[in-house]
Parts: sequence; C-alpha cells; structure tokens
Amino acid sequence: MITSLSVVLLHEMEKYNNLLDLMETSLTNLQKAVTGEVVMSQELDGIYTCFLMLKVPPTWKIYDSLKSLGSWYADLNSRVQFVRRWLCTGVPSAFRLSAFVFPQGFLTGALQSHARLYQIPIDQLSFDFEVTSFEMEEQVKELPKNGIYISGLYVEGAMWDQSRRALTDLPPGQLYKPMNVINFIPTNAAKEIEEGTYLCPVYKTAERQGVLTTTGLSSNFILAVELPCAGDKPDTVSYTHLTLPTICSV
Repeated sequence: MITSLSVVLLHEMEKYNNLLDLMETSLTNLQKAVTGEVVMSQELDGIYTCFLMLKVPPTWKIYDSLKSLGSWYADLNSRVQFVRRWLCTGVPSAFRLSAFVFPQGFLTGALQSHARLYQIPIDQLSFDFEVTSFEMEEQVKELPKNGIYISGLYVEGAMWDQSRRALTDLPPGQLYKPMNVINFIPTNAAKEIEEGTYLCPVYKTAERQGVLTTTGLSSNFILAVELPCAGDKPDTVSYTHLTLPTICSV
C-alpha cells in the first residue's frame, strides 16, 4: 500500500518535473527567438526581460520565493536533489521543510501516517515539538523513534541556545540564525501552552503575507511551533518568527 508520505513525494515530483519541463521549453524557444528562428512572443519577451533584470519569470514561480534569479536557480537545484535522494534512497532521516512546494501538505501527510499506524482520527492529531541537539540535517543519521525530524528553518530576531534549551537574543548586528533540527511529534493529547513558551509562527518567506486561503489563513503561513524562551515574559521579547531559507540563506 502506498503510504501518505509516498503520495506527498509523488505530488512534489510531479510539480518539479512540470516546472523543469516548462523551463526547458521556455529556454529552447527563447534561444530560437533570439537567433530569429521563431517569432519573439510577448511571453518570451517577458522572460528575456526578467533575465536582464535577474528576476525569476512569473510562469516559473510555482512556490513562494524572494530570491533573485541566480539564487533561486541554486535553490531549485537543491530542492530537486532532495526529492531525488528521497526517491532513490528512501525516506530521509530529516526533512528539509523548505524543499517542499506545498509544505502544509507534507505535514498533513505525516499526521496521516501516524493516524493510520495507530488507528486515530487525523482530526484529533496535532504536533508536539522537541528541539534536538542537531544543528544541521547532515548530523541526523537515523529516523526518530516517533514523529519526523524537520530541518531548514531560520529564526528571525532570535537564536536557539542549546545550553539553555531556549530562544535567546541574537548578538548585535545579526538578524537571522539557523534553527536546530526539530522533532515534530504527532499527538492526540490535549495541549496547553506552558508558561515560558513562545508560539512561534512559521512562514515560507519573511514577507509574512500571502493570499487568504479557504482555511482562513495566509498561504504564506505554515504552522506555529511551540518553543521555550529564556526569560520570564516570552510575549514581550523581540522574537518574531521562523522563516524558511528560501529568503534567509547567505
């Protein structure tokens, strides 16, 4: 039987394959138009103009990104390599959330896998969060006993202090800091926000804005992660939100 995560992989593969086919077609036709073999259509002219301005053509934007063309292409290669490794070598030890076109669908797939395994209605499930000592996904060598490891998040306006196991202030002059790998653990237990915990929203880009979806949430919003904070008043600290490295990589 095909698992829920396998369905997620198939959907992601389809989206990226369609994008790569579109890019190949666009570049081939643009090359012919430049040499005069075909007429330069309005669409091809728009793509050519985007290239001159180092922007990503609108027809190529199947996922949210604020990157310039060169950085976007490097990020696309990284995303495709992640999906290819998953297909060829099996379920990865850690999932880079920024590699997904639709990360919300992936997280739903993870909950669905847990629901099928333990015969629990999926609408009764949510995630608990445990920040690990792994600073990079390459350090993760095996799957967690429960849940999934999530990597690829950056914190804006704060940093994770492993010695205190809490969010703390950033050093002066810094804005973003890589977040440790987080274990997303499905649970059907009733949850209450503990004192000293910050409900940190996760966004696809630092714009923190998007199209309003049928769920009533922004398309840029993924979920909120519960993170412990250093200090007595987490609601008043300067910590803002987790963002994906589609806009935070340096």
